[in-house]
Amino acid sequence: MPTVVAVQPRIRLAFPHAGRFDGGAIRTNAMDGARHIEAARAEQGASLVAFPEFFLTGYTLGVDFEGWLGASIRIPGPETDVLSSAAQQNSVYVAGAAFETIDGFPGRYFNTAFLIAPDGDVVLLYRKHYAMTAKTRPGDVLDEWLQHFGEDSLFPVAPTPLGRIGAMVARDSHWPEMARCLALRGAEIIFNPNASGAEPDDAGIQARRSRAYENHCYLISPNIGPFVTDNEFDRTSGRAPSEIIDYRGNILARRQELAEFMIAADLDIGALRTFRIAGGGKGNFLAQLQPHLHTPVYGAAELFPANGWREKPIRTVSENLDREAAVIRKMLQNDVLTPPEPAG
Repeated sequence: MPTVVAVQPRIRLAFPHAGRFDGGAIRTNAMDGARHIEAARAEQGASLVAFPEFFLTGYTLGVDFEGWLGASIRIPGPETDVLSSAAQQNSVYVAGAAFETIDGFPGRYFNTAFLIAPDGDVVLLYRKHYAMTAKTRPGDVLDEWLQHFGEDSLFPVAPTPLGRIGAMVARDSHWPEMARCLALRGAEIIFNPNASGAEPDDAGIQARRSRAYENHCYLISPNIGPFVTDNEFDRTSGRAPSEIIDYRGNILARRQELAEFMIAADLDIGALRTFRIAGGGKGNFLAQLQPHLHTPVYGAAELFPANGWREKPIRTVSENLDREAAVIRKMLQNDVLTPPEPAG
């Protein structure tokens, strides 16, 4: 059985302070990633090494649009080439995530999960669909996106000897449709890199377990470790756990600590496939799904608009929040939402 290792690394901040960019930090973090890959292979016999969101840059509060755009990388590019070399040298798959700039979409950056094969090639690129930030999402420029990359790029799944691998980034897991679309495209392993502070109500943790359970998928969720430079995020947030979850929603490996570490688990893809095809009325939620019942409801819903940022790149979170407020007003008008009773 293949062994997957989720790395929660200590990270050098690309922005030690909101207004100052340290370009060497990204290269340093990539080199540290290569060392983690070597250790995961040597110590755990890893076949897949997974890194969290922001593992190349860290996350600094208050960085503006121009800052993150300038810190974005090309994939493949010099930074991922370091990881590709480590993947080749250690005969492993490597998964990670980074802000990316893409030819054809100038003045924009995307939040991208990637998978590197043991031959060093990038075999999967997924650009994050959800969460309100200043990044561009494929749906924000949907028509142009489909012209460039086609529909398969929205929910890509890579066939590998380990199993069929898809990705969703961080809070994508809060939308059940994300994992369901990946599963319906054949995903057996979902890579879900995170950069999450502690979640006192455990809602995000339960969401990840639910996505694995609903879709009969393994879910790998590495979180970011501590930052080298003192910063507000470390001081105030703690960390959500790094974890590996099986296709029944059970936790195979989990650790919650503001520290650098690795967790590991074996993935029994044969057992997953046996479970999926067993049927019997209890097991395979995917086989029992009736999309003809749901399609009319989804099709009629007036929610977040496609191509909403086609004319100009989004630059601030507040711009997306204004769009969300407009959608909420429309939902009230359409009697989807009910306003609260006046106080008193």
